[in-house]
Amino acid sequence: MQRPLLLLWLTALTFCATPLFAQDKTPGDIEVEKQQMWQQFENLVSTVNSVKQELNVMRAKLPKARTPAEKEQITAKINRLSEEIDSLQLAWEMWATGGVDVQLFAHQQTAEKFDWKDEIQSVFEPILVELRRLTERPRKIERLRSEQIFYQQRVNAAAAALKSVSEYKKTAPANLVHSFKTLETRWKKRHDDLKNRLNLINFELNELLAPSKPSDTNTGQMIQDLLSGRIANLFMALSAGVVTYGLLILLKKLYVKIFGRLNRKRGLLSRVSNLLYLGIAFILSILACMAVLYVKGDWILLGLLLILLVAAVLTLQRSIPTYLAEMR
Repeated sequence: MQRPLLLLWLTALTFCATPLFAQDKTPGDIEVEKQQMWQQFENLVSTVNSVKQELNVMRAKLPKARTPAEKEQITAKINRLSEEIDSLQLAWEMWATGGVDVQLFAHQQTAEKFDWKDEIQSVFEPILVELRRLTERPRKIERLRSEQIFYQQRVNAAAAALKSVSEYKKTAPANLVHSFKTLETRWKKRHDDLKNRLNLINFELNELLAPSKPSDTNTGQMIQDLLSGRIANLFMALSAGVVTYGLLILLKKLYVKIFGRLNRKRGLLSRVSNLLYLGIAFILSILACMAVLYVKGDWILLGLLLILLVAAVLTLQRSIPTYLAEMR
């Protein structure tokens, strides 16, 4: 399934990018690039026709299947070839429409189902989505590199096989020349198809690895964009927490200053009340941080804060009994 989808995107990117490379070049260079573009289109059409022929052969074999296992195998191959033809057709439409993502006009699928019995999953869902988005480019590069190795090995093997068949054909007896020609044609087609796919993979990989072009925005705008993002959200959340905690501590000091007689009481109740007040102040400061992140819609920072809180609660749950036992 990945192979046709990869071909779809790479082919569309290749055709869409060709006009961009034609800028500021001589007429001869432009003509060469046009020829390369049409050659790539011919490769796509050739691949489509080849897959359609293979699909017709499989459909013809299906009624002749003798065993259920053979019938199941042919049916699976028919389904795979049908999906590949659909993907190639999408590649053709993306090329013809100038790179428009045809899938944007497809019917939207139902949103991914989550196990709502586990309510905490709904809290961490935005975090996972954000992390997946942030790591999409490196994961895509790694996948393309794996496919690059995959197709490069097969291109080398096909080239070696084609060379061997060609050498045998040169010295083959007359009654075997036709057989070797047929075999050579088949291997040449296989080699060219693999080579085209490898070229398309190399194209997208180079696009992903190429350094980004400098934007026209000035330094002030870049700094403003940076501060208006996650750094600003983190700063505002921390500020809200610190201010909340500071105000509550200040109120406590004012209360103690006004009612100074409370300072004389250092019994167990006074210390417990002081610890309870500090705990409430800390909880309210955390809630202030969470409120800021919730209002700003920064789900990844909010989720990380929740993870830290859960870890802190689990740590306290394990350490408090030990602490109380030591006090006794």
